[in-house]
Amino acid sequence: MGDKDQLKSFSDIVKNCVVAPVLVTVDKKPYMNKDAITFSYTKDEIQRMASPFELSLVGKFVYGRPDLSDIRRFFVSLKGGCSFGLMDNRHLSINFCNPEDFHRLWEKQLYYVEKCPMKLSKWYPGFRVEKESPICPVWINFLSIPVEFGGEVMNWASVFGKTVKMDEATIKFLKHCSARVLVEMDVSIKHLEEFWVDVEGKEKYLQKVVFENKPLYCNHCFKLAGLNCHSQLCYVPK
Repeated sequence: MGDKDQLKSFSDIVKNCVVAPVLVTVDKKPYMNKDAITFSYTKDEIQRMASPFELSLVGKFVYGRPDLSDIRRFFVSLKGGCSFGLMDNRHLSINFCNPEDFHRLWEKQLYYVEKCPMKLSKWYPGFRVEKESPICPVWINFLSIPVEFGGEVMNWASVFGKTVKMDEATIKFLKHCSARVLVEMDVSIKHLEEFWVDVEGKEKYLQKVVFENKPLYCNHCFKLAGLNCHSQLCYVPK
């Protein structure tokens, strides 16, 4: 950590950021399990506790972290209301106030802070710093879509993940030959690239989809861009 950070405490550096998320408790009581104290949670309870972090990203500095004051100035310069905190020496937890700022920053994914590359990924319950998040923003292009189904693309896209938005050309109906939707997609699993559209069991056609910017993910190394992995156990979904 640089000299500038030594002059200020961590709380001094981040205090001008927006208000941090309000933590949620489910007030679980412990019990004894084979002579060990245990706290047990359901998936619904985990989701409730994670709800304040729905708009959270993880920033990973690949080759070293800049001063905290430089990081703060970087986020202020982006004009996106957020708070951040250290997860370890290389990872930041970044929480946003509104979905527009969250998706605007996440969609680009790579930024430079004082010449230090910072990769952004989505936080999710169960995230651990040793494993990169497989949830990525992916543009889905529905090719040769019939005009009458233009209003259905957000519904169709929800099959592949949480829908975010349509692109401007789709919203304004500027391209009649295709439609694009941004989706939060789990790229660690295989996704089909076509599906059937049926009309009363009499007419049907095969709708093709293209994942325009879907990154590779190694399910052995738990990292993006899995083809760069040198392990013989590396597995990348096709």
